[in-house]
Amino acid sequence: MNYGGPVSISAYGDTNLIPHPVQQALSSTGVGLHHVPAGVKDASDKKILVDMLLWAVDNPAPANFMLISVDRDFSNALHQLSMRRYTILLAQPPRASAPLVAAAKNVWPSIWWSSY
Repeated sequence: MNYGGPVSISAYGDTNLIPHPVQQALSSTGVGLHHVPAGVKDASDKKILVDMLLWAVDNPAPANFMLISVDRDFSNALHQLSMRRYTILLAQPPRASAPLVAAAKNVWPSIWWSSY
């Protein structure tokens, strides 16, 4: 595995639940925080899907895309990116869906999770 090039990291969720010093620390390292209000059905999924596709427009293949998620809703988008010569990398939490895992070229099970 030889993955290189520029890296961008985006995190999605209700930023109101993250203490301000933690938000500042994440932002200072280059992590893009995207506020998605809690309680809005599928809001984070929709935001992530739109951002994934916009990323693909800005980063022509071949390029690497890593997703950390258990949500099967992303499997079709990942498959479509894979079919367009993007390398899909999945850091797999213990409960990742089978279609999501199938869309990835490489999967890292339990990369950070001791319990989830």
